[in-house]
Amino acid sequence: MAILFSDGFETGNYTGWAATTVSGAGSTLGANGASAHAGSFGSDALVTGGGGNEATCKGTTVTTTTSVLSAQCQFRVHQNNVGGGEAYLLQMHNAADSIGVNFENNGGTWAIVFTNRAGSTSRTSLTQQTFTIDTWYLVEMLSDWTGANQIYQVYINGTLDTTVTDSSVGSNRVYAKVLGGIYTANGILLIPDGQRLSETYIDKLLNHNRINPISQSLLVYC
Repeated sequence: MAILFSDGFETGNYTGWAATTVSGAGSTLGANGASAHAGSFGSDALVTGGGGNEATCKGTTVTTTTSVLSAQCQFRVHQNNVGGGEAYLLQMHNAADSIGVNFENNGGTWAIVFTNRAGSTSRTSLTQQTFTIDTWYLVEMLSDWTGANQIYQVYINGTLDTTVTDSSVGSNRVYAKVLGGIYTANGILLIPDGQRLSETYIDKLLNHNRINPISQSLLVYC
């Protein structure tokens, strides 16, 4: 299996990544020595507040030569205050950033969530539900669309934890990039009451819908 994208943050920043996004009061993203799993630097993300806030780094878009793509990272949780909300920690997106598969904590439950080929949200709880604070874990998500069904798998420390089969009708989900960090998907106040619908807020709506499709009605005053 070929490695299409890899970065260990050894530059002390995110120059090896295509983009970074930090949004929400108190959210931070930085490479520092205290967060290193190996070498001199690691990535540290903190997100506070409601849904739609994030601190993420996005890898370059890759071209797959097979119909299997996986993403992995060494991660540890410093604090876990998700409560009733939902936070993504490792994501794979398609080239257009319109669909994704996510390793998440949803109200205290660890799961894999994605939009299936029919366009519906699929969420499956992992077998492993204990991730000890400040303990390193190797997490890998894999998507395989070689056969009639699309297969998703999650590995924890090299051991298969969860397999999900998408047998719904529709086009295969072809992923092309990896995102690391934190994105808060639920508990949402995307646009505060009375705010002008600016380009910034439109981008925020589109970004949230890309990761977690919005099914509610949106009321806009003109």
